[in-house]
Amino acid sequence: MVIRENIYDNKSFMYLRNEVDFMPYLEEDSLKSLENSLYTIFIYDDLLNIIACGRVIGDGVTTFFLKDIIVSEKCKGEKYGDIIIKHIENYILENGTENSYVGLFSTNQSINFYKRNGYNIRPNDLQGPALHKYIRRSADE
Repeated sequence: MVIRENIYDNKSFMYLRNEVDFMPYLEEDSLKSLENSLYTIFIYDDLLNIIACGRVIGDGVTTFFLKDIIVSEKCKGEKYGDIIIKHIENYILENGTENSYVGLFSTNQSINFYKRNGYNIRPNDLQGPALHKYIRRSADE
């Protein structure tokens, strides 16, 4: 296993996003999203085939958002997601403030993974639901 941090392996990133049917982006937009990340991590096998990736976005101090935590379908259940989370949380501990907020959106099949790693589902007794919206350009632009 080879772990590489803070690199912009757009080819592997796009491959994994496609493999798990995440929303497709143009290659240049995908690369820019990696470059604008606070932290990236890629895991490869010994032959440098991509296994998993993840990234962090946010303000770098008080608020962090986990994004694109992806494990290749052929490697699910082998704890690569846990390795990604551990590295990301270490990054946040080193760079964030006391009680940094860490958020994410999960796919339905990954909810138990995040719960197992200490993440809470919203809404709950203390917090309301998380909300989101896609901002789409019209075809005329």
